[in-house]
Amino acid sequence: MTICANCGRENPDDARFCNVCAAPLEAVPSSREQRKTVTVLFLAEFLASAGRTNEAAEALERALERYERKKNLAMVAQVRPRLEKLRAAVSQPH
Repeated sequence: MTICANCGRENPDDARFCNVCAAPLEAVPSSREQRKTVTVLFLAEFLASAGRTNEAAEALERALERYERKKNLAMVAQVRPRLEKLRAAVSQPH
C-alpha cells in the first residue's frame, strides 16, 4: 500500500493519484533513502528517550528540510508527525 503524503490515506500500490484527495502519489523511495530515514527516526527516538528532546527535534527538522527540498513526500509524511510530537514535548513546561 502507498500512503498519501497529503491526506495520509492508504492507496493500492499501482495507484498514481490518491483515491481520496486526488493528490499525486510519489514513487516508493529507494532502500538507501529508507535506511537513512529509519536511522534519523531511530536517532531522534533515542535522543528523546535520553531526555535530549531539543536535539531530537533538531535532527528531525534537518531531515524534514532535506526531504521537502527533494520533494520526497513519502518521507515528509513519515518524519513530520514525529517532529510535531517532539515539538509539542519541547514546548511543554517540565
